[in-house]
Amino acid sequence: MWACLLIIPLLCLKTYSGIEQKGSKPKQLQSEGQTRFENAIFASTLTTIVVFLPLTFVEGMVSILFRDFSLTVVMSLLASLFIALTLVPMLSSKLLATNTSVLKTGEKKAGIFRAVEKKYKKLLEFSMNHRKTIVGATLAIFIVSMGLIGVVGAEFFPSQDAGQITVSIKLPEGSALEKNATLR
Repeated sequence: MWACLLIIPLLCLKTYSGIEQKGSKPKQLQSEGQTRFENAIFASTLTTIVVFLPLTFVEGMVSILFRDFSLTVVMSLLASLFIALTLVPMLSSKLLATNTSVLKTGEKKAGIFRAVEKKYKKLLEFSMNHRKTIVGATLAIFIVSMGLIGVVGAEFFPSQDAGQITVSIKLPEGSALEKNATLR
């Protein structure tokens, strides 16, 4: 979910930086960049909202499990859309057109990503060359984790603290009602 929230403004920013590198002026940058992605971002965000919003109106067990989650997703998507359509264009027209050090910083960080990409490529090559080892290790981890269920335990709903204390008192048979009333 975080990826979705970050991708929308980053996609806008990437579009703006691509237009800026072609030499567009700040006003052109803002209008041209926004028209390129506005409909696509709006449609994709609304598609996700349409999936999660109905969960807020469902009752019963589903409401208990998913209502807060769906409200969080919808609100964060709306905030991300608002930022992508308002704040990112304005800041891009101000920062990218006047400050080329932003692009130089991106080039420095690209070196870090290239190093991570090399490590990831080596890991993938190892995994593809040792498939049986990887599948065996995965199955072993799965079997061990299934065996730990008895130790860790599992429950659908944890016990809840209702904030109440119940006290039961037994008095001997034949005690007077007046005496019972004084125990409250």
